[in-house]
Amino acid sequence: MMSFSYHGQACRQIIEALHFNENVKREVATTKDGTEKHVVVFPKYKSGDDFTVKPTMVNQTFDYVDKLMNIVFQICEVSQPTVMATPAQPPLTNGKRRPTEEELQSVVAKRFKRLCL
Repeated sequence: MMSFSYHGQACRQIIEALHFNENVKREVATTKDGTEKHVVVFPKYKSGDDFTVKPTMVNQTFDYVDKLMNIVFQICEVSQPTVMATPAQPPLTNGKRRPTEEELQSVVAKRFKRLCL
């Protein structure tokens, strides 16, 4: 099972928000003569010859990455890297009682006994 740190997940969410905010209002792509581009889509939930026409958007931009990297380099030049100010949350299973082996075996026995009846 893979797990990700609290700080890693928080950073990913911030970067995702930056990306979304930069690309949320993209324009519809146009051809050289100025007409809007569209694509025909055949969704699985529509049967037969039903289709949907969707506009083709301009390509995504990633300008926020350069700005973010410049800020990170400025912070690293000025001071030593420090621990994030927000402490990591404890795991959700931290306060739970761990069942004993006998309890686990009795639960499994009850479950399969019920299925075999």
